[in-house]
Amino acid sequence: MSEQDTFRELADVALQRNPQLAGMEVIVEKELLHYELLHVLQRGRWLDGLTFQGGTALRLCYGSSRLSEDLDFSGGPGFSAETMDGLAAYLEQTLSKRGLGVDARPPKTVTAHRPSDGGVSTWRISFEIQPRRRDVRRQMVNLDIDNAPTYTDAPGAIAQNYGVTRSSEILVRVQSREEILAGKLVAFSDSAANRNRPRYRDVWDMNWLTRTGTTVRADLLRAKVDDRLIDRSWLKTAATTAGDIVGSRAFSSEMRRFLLPHVAEETLDNPMYVEFLATETERLMRTADACLDEVDHQRDSGHYPPSTADEESG
Repeated sequence: MSEQDTFRELADVALQRNPQLAGMEVIVEKELLHYELLHVLQRGRWLDGLTFQGGTALRLCYGSSRLSEDLDFSGGPGFSAETMDGLAAYLEQTLSKRGLGVDARPPKTVTAHRPSDGGVSTWRISFEIQPRRRDVRRQMVNLDIDNAPTYTDAPGAIAQNYGVTRSSEILVRVQSREEILAGKLVAFSDSAANRNRPRYRDVWDMNWLTRTGTTVRADLLRAKVDDRLIDRSWLKTAATTAGDIVGSRAFSSEMRRFLLPHVAEETLDNPMYVEFLATETERLMRTADACLDEVDHQRDSGHYPPSTADEESG
């Protein structure tokens, strides 16, 4: 990809090369924007000190087939709003040269979980892009950075899923699959217990992780619960409501935006698969709750070894 290629031209080429993506132009444009964002973040050294996490990390570093729309990073406990100074302006100026027509909104704090008690805060820069289709409203892509600790990370290479983006390799520090799973267990529990709209994509990602060999690590789960100040009862709530969540029209509608049509047909349109996914989600949430019971019992009895998560974060 040369500097003269515009973002719009790249989107056209990507869609021509991947006819199975017909009808998914909006999400494809968002994924192509991820590459642009990661490239300019790397070139400007903004990636230094950040760790890739969340569903897009699974997509770009671990091979998940679910498409994604936002970028999520952990900046660690030392990260603050001041660190974001200049980033929005830098990105807007750089990306505008690529024919993107991106409006970068100034950073803002979007969550603060009782910060006086330690909690976690997240800062967001939102990018508004004009889709190629005039009948589609403007779309948002968010770059979120929180100040939660990362316990298990290593360098990872960004997969080139479309073959039309920059040939230079992009390397990031990325959380382990086990830590991403722990984070999603906590985030989904929070959303199931406290929000009108559960985190549907977390359901899909958690099950993809477990079906591809990722197991729940009790030490990482306990660390995430402590960091996010999550009430243990929320895990039970998530287990109890998993069937209703997975079986809802809202879940199906949300996931169709991020799954290839043939995948949606094989899964969301298959009642047996939906039942299986609901059962597996409930089982996973109960397994997570049992892991916390075990680690808490061992700590209370004085038989639990020092936390591996604590050691790795140091």
